[in-house]
Amino acid sequence: MMNSGGLVSEGKIPVPLKSISVDVQVQGHVVTVTSTLQYVNEEERHLEALFVFPLPADAAVCHFSAKIGEQEIVAEVQERQSARDQYDDAVSSGQQAFLLEESAESSDVFRLCVGCLSPGQNAAITIIYVTELAVQADHALRFCLPAVLNPRYTPAGSGGGIVSEISSVCGSVPYSLTLSVHVSSPNPISKLESNCTLDPLVFLNSEHTHATVNLSPGHMFDKDVELFLYYQNTHQPTAIVEAGVATDQPGSLMGDPVVMISLYPEFPEEVMSSLGSQGEFVFVVDRSGSMDDMMHHGKGAQSRIEGAKDTLLLLLKSLPMGCYFNIYGFGSHFESLFPKSVLYNQDTMDEALKRVKKMQADMVGTEILQPLKHIYNQPCYPDHPRQLFIFTDGEVFNTKEVLDLVKSHTHSHRCFSFGIGEGASTTLITGMAREGSGHAQFITGSDRMQPKVMQSLKLALQPAVVNISVKWTVQDGITVETLSQPINVIFHGQRTLIYAHLKGESSGSSEGTVTVTYSLKDQPVTNQLHFCLKPTEDTGLAVHRLAARALIQSLEQQERAGGAGMEDIKSRMVELSVQAGVSCVHTAFIAINKDSRQTVKGPLLQRRVPTADVSGVYCYQGPYQASLDNDLLLKSSLSGMFSSRRSGSFARCKSYVNAKFVGACAGIIGFKKSLKSNKGFPVQEQKSGIPQKVTALFSSRYETSAVLSGQEISQGKQEVDVELQKDSLLQLVSLQKASGCWDLTPTLAHVFGKTEDELTNQKPAEVNQSVWATLLALIWLYGCKIKDQVEWQFVAMKAASWIRSQKVCEIEVPERLIMSYDALRTFGTAQRCRQVPVRQATEQEILLAHSEEYLEAVKQTPKMTEEQLMEFSKKYNDVYFHQNIYHCAQLAVGATLQLVDSVMKREVRNGMALVRPPGHHSQRSAANGFCVFNNVAIAALYAQKNYSVNRILIVDWDVHHGQGVQYCFEEDPSVLYFSWHRYEHQTFWPNLPESDYTSIGKGKGSGFNINLPWNKVGMTNSDYLSAFFHVLLPVAYEFDPELVLVCAGFDSAIGDPEGEMCATPEIFAHLTQLLMPLAAGKMCVVLEGGYNLKSLTQSVCQTVQTLLGDPAPRLSEHSAPCVRH
Repeated sequence: MMNSGGLVSEGKIPVPLKSISVDVQVQGHVVTVTSTLQYVNEEERHLEALFVFPLPADAAVCHFSAKIGEQEIVAEVQERQSARDQYDDAVSSGQQAFLLEESAESSDVFRLCVGCLSPGQNAAITIIYVTELAVQADHALRFCLPAVLNPRYTPAGSGGGIVSEISSVCGSVPYSLTLSVHVSSPNPISKLESNCTLDPLVFLNSEHTHATVNLSPGHMFDKDVELFLYYQNTHQPTAIVEAGVATDQPGSLMGDPVVMISLYPEFPEEVMSSLGSQGEFVFVVDRSGSMDDMMHHGKGAQSRIEGAKDTLLLLLKSLPMGCYFNIYGFGSHFESLFPKSVLYNQDTMDEALKRVKKMQADMVGTEILQPLKHIYNQPCYPDHPRQLFIFTDGEVFNTKEVLDLVKSHTHSHRCFSFGIGEGASTTLITGMAREGSGHAQFITGSDRMQPKVMQSLKLALQPAVVNISVKWTVQDGITVETLSQPINVIFHGQRTLIYAHLKGESSGSSEGTVTVTYSLKDQPVTNQLHFCLKPTEDTGLAVHRLAARALIQSLEQQERAGGAGMEDIKSRMVELSVQAGVSCVHTAFIAINKDSRQTVKGPLLQRRVPTADVSGVYCYQGPYQASLDNDLLLKSSLSGMFSSRRSGSFARCKSYVNAKFVGACAGIIGFKKSLKSNKGFPVQEQKSGIPQKVTALFSSRYETSAVLSGQEISQGKQEVDVELQKDSLLQLVSLQKASGCWDLTPTLAHVFGKTEDELTNQKPAEVNQSVWATLLALIWLYGCKIKDQVEWQFVAMKAASWIRSQKVCEIEVPERLIMSYDALRTFGTAQRCRQVPVRQATEQEILLAHSEEYLEAVKQTPKMTEEQLMEFSKKYNDVYFHQNIYHCAQLAVGATLQLVDSVMKREVRNGMALVRPPGHHSQRSAANGFCVFNNVAIAALYAQKNYSVNRILIVDWDVHHGQGVQYCFEEDPSVLYFSWHRYEHQTFWPNLPESDYTSIGKGKGSGFNINLPWNKVGMTNSDYLSAFFHVLLPVAYEFDPELVLVCAGFDSAIGDPEGEMCATPEIFAHLTQLLMPLAAGKMCVVLEGGYNLKSLTQSVCQTVQTLLGDPAPRLSEHSAPCVRH
């Protein structure tokens, strides 16, 4: 609003703050923020402006200055009361004065006082702080510029200090924001996202290690500004050694070098794949009145309390059987669901869900201290570590008292905290997680609460790390003093920071070592980092200031703990704060313009500058992404198939029914594409009717509407006697039993858009109803909700575990493909890749490698009956068709061609296609060995036709000979084919003389086919490397290919029942790395075989990580290669 006095607040009072400009300088994981606040006194009298505003909880405020006209006054850090006295004296005597101080109640709240501004006078206030970027679950680095500061709930008579002075307005604040970001990193920048609209990301060099981006014009400072930065290779441990100030005294913190260590501990895969099933899970939910506020004001928004209730439903369904749990609600008082935590079973879960459904934001205030005291007073259950999940909008007044309580019980629990909505206190949320050895998450804007909470649940189920110690190894003459608080929590893949002061000098080695040791499931683990002691980074003392802030926080905790020496601790804090130029609770920044003395008549006008209050209306713009796509993970429909194993191992199935069930489950992850297109789901099976029956269920005209609607689909459907939720995923989850299974009910049928009779009529007679219902639920999750997998991953794990407990099958499990992709996500690899949509291959593309007669025959399979499919399958060797195999095979080929297009167009450097069915055994007019269409052969011919590629190298490291590829190119000198495979003098499948080394090609292709037959099992890493160095690579470099295609069968890895080899998964990183220099890096890896889940998933991860540019790991053995094969 405007009048003669300029901008005015909602109460018609002029507001002197006009604008805020922010410059953000990111260097790796550290950010320096410079905020400039423009004040104008548009009134006719002298005034004092008060502005209480938020900053990140762990920020180190290191500069404060004021510019009046051309004169700049730089503030000094002084003892707090002394600074206040100087400010009051200056203002009362007519001098301009500026005071910046941290709240004693909450370290994320500051008060700025601008005193004695003359009428019409301008003042530019500059505040600089440094902080670390927080690592998110998806490996993004999060920067938050706080804007929203909600009033803290302060009980009567409790006081409140600075937090009680918070002034907020509904809706937009009367000042604007401009923001510019400059990013500099040793690793390439992949992308930068924000909850606000940004201008396009501009790269400043060809390596993409420097970039800038600006906030789009017109943004009002009415909500927190979040930036999410993605680097390549973010999980590399680093050490930054920063030089001290040359003029400061040696031996002092600012005069000596300081080191900042960033570690990313990686737990063994066997630990990550066997998450804990024991524990006591206590959920504490804020039920204050503010939890009735909306999460955002966009379409589909729900209230905070409703979001918390939906999340509790998901959590309760995801808990492991045999654990203990309880739920607390708090406000001005608190209540618990059970007097003490109870055993998790069907009855207690049902009771909890009834109570959660009735939960409301009806408990007025926000007093979290008392429920926490009650929980901590409850005895813990032996062998069931306590995990505390706290959901709050963070509006409390006694933050530090809460943190001290959590810290005092750090050895008896882990605390996972969630800040809900804009303005949640970062000090409270991050502090509870830090002091409680847990993890913090913030849910803002249109964020869904469920995925972030489930990410934390995954951390909670990791085994607790104990006996953590840090050891420094440096040369004589140098000592190391650790400044940060002792490490009390380590999670897989999560960053651990250590600050240390390097004292003294040494003329010896310039290398130091930091060693972190800890115990994980009673096993000792060591993480070590070597670093150069010589300062190499120009970070403008940012690391020194962060180190000083870390030490000050540690001292402040000692002070709050009480006891002897309190005054000494306070003096040390003040001394350190003044020396480092970093504020703390006992100091403040003070600046006085001594040349500005003037006569002031009457008392100063006092104006409070408001911050935004989320109860006002604001719009969420949706995620903006400025991205650079570098590498490709092409996840196709992952169309699965099951057929009898070539070596006759099908007999390992318990029964014929079990084999049929495996056929139905094998391709669960591939249902996404086919369900959406209403063409069934991709599963191949042996003489089973299950896939056809499921196809009939999920390909009907009802499927789409069933997912989107909670209404009756047709008049013929049975009535559903329970209240249905709008969210179809939550509806399905709500029906799951505590054990992990589903019952076949009308409500479950309604989720699928079916009647109970329709589901029952399609069920094979040999399969019981619960197994059938659980199978359908898993298919639906993977088919319709794959994008939300992080939310239902534990629900699916329970279901799969329950199915296994039914002794359905022992050889082929649905996790074979699912776990490959899940492993890539778990280790952050998938998030670093670009995922490309999958398409079906055209008939013309398939005909590049197959005959028209064969294609026409396969095209008829969707119309065949079960008996006809069985007869058709008998025409071929080890392939069993069903009605959807043609569709699946089209997707597998199309996915592979999408990868070729992306690589040849240089949209990506390289990539891997996770596809089923495989292809390298398929021949021109015959399916063979699980393979319908020859994916790689078609890809090679496609590249020749569409990109005029003259020379293509195909490397086949599957343990079976890819005879289909060999037949396709044995007369073609433009394709060099190399295959190693089990042969054993023609006694191993496919038992062909053409698989021997004597087959070198025909006609013009003679010499361009290389077979390396293994005549014994047990080949090692050394054998594989020897084959590459002595056979393949010399020929490949002479051939000089323009494209490299890999038939990546991981049945050649250790532990695979088909291969029986001894090469470890790490070898595939080395093999991939050896091939990458060829063809200018244009390389397409396509999945073939692999039947041991552990070695398969590890091998896939090793391959994709190497494609991304990660260094190949050290091999676990270095034996000599075999003399005779």
